[in-house]
Parts: sequence; C-alpha cells; structure tokens
Amino acid sequence: RSGATAGTISELVTVAAPGVTLEHLALVHAEPAGNVLQALVPCRVRQVILAGRSTRPEFHAGVEMDTVFCATEYPLIARNGPSAIRNSIVLHGLDLSGTAAMEIDNVLVAGAGAEVRCPGQFSKCIVMGPVTLYSEGASMSDSIICGDLKATQAGCKIQHCDISGKCVDFAKPGPSCFSADPQFADRKNLDYRLLPTSPCLRKAADGGDLGVRWTPEMAALIRQAVLLRQEGMLQF
Repeated sequence: RSGATAGTISELVTVAAPGVTLEHLALVHAEPAGNVLQALVPCRVRQVILAGRSTRPEFHAGVEMDTVFCATEYPLIARNGPSAIRNSIVLHGLDLSGTAAMEIDNVLVAGAGAEVRCPGQFSKCIVMGPVTLYSEGASMSDSIICGDLKATQAGCKIQHCDISGKCVDFAKPGPSCFSADPQFADRKNLDYRLLPTSPCLRKAADGGDLGVRWTPEMAALIRQAVLLRQEGMLQF
C-alpha cells in the first residue's frame, strides 16, 4: 500500500518482464496520481484486490485476469493484446481497445459501464451502466445490461440478454433478448445474485441464469474487500 507519508508515488506496481504472475495480493494506491498497476507486457493477475483514488490498472499488451476485485476510481484499461478477464468484479468500468480479441466472461462491471473498441466477447456478465461497442466483431450474450447499449457498426451479435436501457444506432437485440428489472438481491452491498422472482432465471442459451454465476472464490474475494473497507483501507 502506498501512502502520503512516503512521498508521491506514480505507479505503485509496474510489470515490465515477461511471464509475470501477480497472485494473492491486495494493491492499494493511496496517492492521488499514477496507476495502481501498470503492465507493459502480457501478464497474469489472479485473486488480487486493486484499489485507490484517482488511479486505475492499465494493461498495455493484454492480460489474463481471473478472480480480481477492482475498486479503483477510474476504469480498468486493457489494450493492444489478446486478453481474458474472468470471474471478476470491476466497480468503475472497463475501457478496452485494440485489434486483438478480448474475452470478458462472468464479470460484474459497475460504475462507468464499458467502452469496447476491440472485438470484445462478453458472456455471462452484469454491466451496471452504458455499453458502447465500436467493433463489428464484438458480442454480448447471456448477460444483463442495466443501461443503454450502443453499437457504432453493424454486425455486433447481441443475444440472450436482458437490456434495461435503449438500444442505440446499430445495436439490434437478437434471439431471446428482452427488457425487464433483473431483481438483484442487494446492490448496495454488492449482492448481485438474482431473486427467486427474477425474469433472468433460466434464460441463458445453456438453460442457466443470465448474468454472473458467482463462484466461491468470487464470494470470498468480495468478503475480503468488504472487510478491508471496514478497516478503512478501501473505499467503494
């Protein structure tokens, strides 16, 4: 954890060597500048908490991310390389760009929503905010979108989704899309499980529920983040 008493720190952690895996960590950037994590090369991030004010994680060459809790004030950025973000909670939005494919699977995205300037493939996600798809290779499936969905090009695939906002420009809901209140259990306490009366139950292509399918590891990570917030180390 960085702190004001140590002087101003720009990037808290920089990854510049190939083959790096960050695992079982809590990275908290308390300085009002710089990134909590900056990766200049592809890397893996697993079971990590990222937090801080006026900061974000930034991946410049792709990332493989699994079971991450990101509570930074600014959106997570991934660009310029194949990426996979799975089983994670991102509280202040995603900003994805580049020509490489990016897989976003089983992820809660809150805050600023998602800006997708790449062939991003979203599956089993909950997005609490607007989504903009800029690539004709982008897709949304088995997901819940609590905001407007915009596509700037034709050809985006949108299927088996609950979209509570408007579909704008080239965003054309496909098979089994609908618009309804998903009925989350307790949004204020990050409980995005579906109530027994939710219209999103059993509406996915595989017969499962739309949105995030919470793993024990994701639940444990949320409990740890809430505990750190109670101790004053995190704000969200």
